[in-house]
Amino acid sequence: MDISELITKFFTSTGPGGGMILLVVSLAASIYFSMIRWILRGGEEPEEHPSN
Repeated sequence: MDISELITKFFTSTGPGGGMILLVVSLAASIYFSMIRWILRGGEEPEEHPSN
């Protein structure tokens, strides 16, 4: 079996391929929204309050 056939079967199968695609899409969405929030804040880090 060729490596390209193996990769194609991995992503077109209903088991692990679909889960991997969902994981990648959800990770990309979370990074996208966190970057948008960071840009809208002006690139500043949130202030941490001392817990005394």
